[in-house]
Amino acid sequence: MTGSGTVSSSDLSGWTRGLAMLLGAGVPLGVSLETLANAEPSPRLAEASAVLLSEVVDRGRTLSEAMACLGDVFDERYVALVRAGEVGGILDETLALIVDLADRERDIDARVKLLRSVRHVEGRDVPAETADARAAERTGAAALFCEVLGMLLGSGVPLPMSLATSAALLPAEEREHVAELASGLDAKDAPRTALGAWFGDWAFIAPVVRTVLAVGARTGTLDHAAAKAAEYLFGMRAALALEGPEAA
Repeated sequence: MTGSGTVSSSDLSGWTRGLAMLLGAGVPLGVSLETLANAEPSPRLAEASAVLLSEVVDRGRTLSEAMACLGDVFDERYVALVRAGEVGGILDETLALIVDLADRERDIDARVKLLRSVRHVEGRDVPAETADARAAERTGAAALFCEVLGMLLGSGVPLPMSLATSAALLPAEEREHVAELASGLDAKDAPRTALGAWFGDWAFIAPVVRTVLAVGARTGTLDHAAAKAAEYLFGMRAALALEGPEAA
């Protein structure tokens, strides 16, 4: 989750945390947005809250549909996570996940900047983009896919819809790949063996994660397997992000 030119990442995290708290406490969405529109200290986020309130209450749009119209505030990943929360009936949980992800990213960025400054003092400049940085980005996308897939399956969303919704968090090529898989599955009787084989051959993710997802698919415990895979991948993503500056 990133801030725009008029909304900082920390401001957006605070706004998201507030919305998650309100919804988690049972406050209706319209009342929650109205509260944020009146109380939010960031002028742009207060304005965005009012726009969302109008779109949701007056025009009958979903929150994710309304957010998609405010691209200067909510990026594509943010909107995809909100949409997943709507699908699974776990909007407060996915909003909390957005905040957690932003906190993790700020921590990693701060550590990377520190390492870069140390290397600069030592006269060892680090390239702005490295293979490790690109790998970290791909691994982060895979981690988020697994996290949301596990959350949706755990909340009772059918497998095809869970896969299709989670796929929106992947790069375009992989998104189409997973969406195609989802469209060929039967909601009531997904072929566990075939699905396990598909995950076992999915080159986008690390071999150990393929095995975890494949076994989970075959044994009917994909929600648990996806959660474990996400935990592993988030750790791997942080290590990759730091590896470039450390190795330079």
